[in-house]
Amino acid sequence: MRRILVGILLSIVFAYGCTTAPQKPQPSQEVTFVTAEPAPKSFVNWTFFWFTPEIEAGAELEYIVIQPDGKEYFRCKIGECQAGGSMRSDFPPGLAKTDPRVFFGKPVTVTFRVNKGTIKFTKDVNFAFETTAKEIRGIKR
Repeated sequence: MRRILVGILLSIVFAYGCTTAPQKPQPSQEVTFVTAEPAPKSFVNWTFFWFTPEIEAGAELEYIVIQPDGKEYFRCKIGECQAGGSMRSDFPPGLAKTDPRVFFGKPVTVTFRVNKGTIKFTKDVNFAFETTAKEIRGIKR
């Protein structure tokens, strides 16, 4: 029951914290993941599956999806979170201001940041990007 409540709370925080407006926090640490394969043409409607890292009490987590040209595609403020929570981020067409076709044939990069302290992902954590056609594994850089 507690796990369900934590999941619901994280979903609410996630829903209210996501934005495409540029916000520039001063991160103390970043951890970057990149897809192991380039994005297929079906990458117009995709989902990012991930697990919350261990962060310092009071620290706020966010992630940024980076376009192949290095520009910000999407930013989501998660806030405080409990380590190891399973997360799902859906990217339907029109969510970000930029067309998702910028990723066709190129890797997708996601950077996690905190405003203080450090970020610690477990060594066995797996990240995946799923489209209507296939799943693309994510690897830590």
